[in-house]
Amino acid sequence: RLVRKVGSLRGVRDYARPVRDEVSGRVTRIYGAVQDISQRKEAEEVQSVLLNVSQAVSDSDNLEQLLATIHSELGRLIDTTNFYVALYHKDSGKYTFPYHVDQFDDNEEIQPVRLEKSLTDYVRRLGRAQMIDEASFQRLIDVGEVELIGAPSSIWLGVPLKAGGEVIGVVAVQSYEERSPYTERDFQVMTFVSDNIAMAIERKLAEQERLRLEAEVRHAQKLESL
Repeated sequence: RLVRKVGSLRGVRDYARPVRDEVSGRVTRIYGAVQDISQRKEAEEVQSVLLNVSQAVSDSDNLEQLLATIHSELGRLIDTTNFYVALYHKDSGKYTFPYHVDQFDDNEEIQPVRLEKSLTDYVRRLGRAQMIDEASFQRLIDVGEVELIGAPSSIWLGVPLKAGGEVIGVVAVQSYEERSPYTERDFQVMTFVSDNIAMAIERKLAEQERLRLEAEVRHAQKLESL
């Protein structure tokens, strides 16, 4: 890896061969070339992360542990210093947070809360991913779509969680310092990750419903036997 003058890292492949003096045999110069392979290395890293996320979804029965794994894997590709998963409950209109990591906001368990004017709810209502910088956020405030909740961020990227044809929540990352750390590739990666998170949550809810129905059946059988 080489560090460019602007500070960014590039993956390269370095080819070189010595040229020797015909009489003495000493190396007099070197011919070489440097090939930039950053895009290939990045593609390989993305493939590795997506494969690991898919495998974790298949293997894990613990939702919190799964989300922690996804957070860790996603951090190999984008800035996930501030990352959360918010689930929307239609019956109460409130959100719960099965996973939440933030630099400034309290990382303790968040109680169910209404977030009608939040960016989270904005993405849920739209049903599509949004990348919102400070200027975009101010425009949304001006038209009454959102209001500031929590610490203000320089840029925010949120993707809806979809299951059964409905938006059941939002997964989001945000930066309080850098103004443009996220790219179109990050959009695509986050969309893939959101699909896997939604799949895992849907499976978890189905399992909870199965256990509830089994408990009702056992209770009914107990009453019948009495």
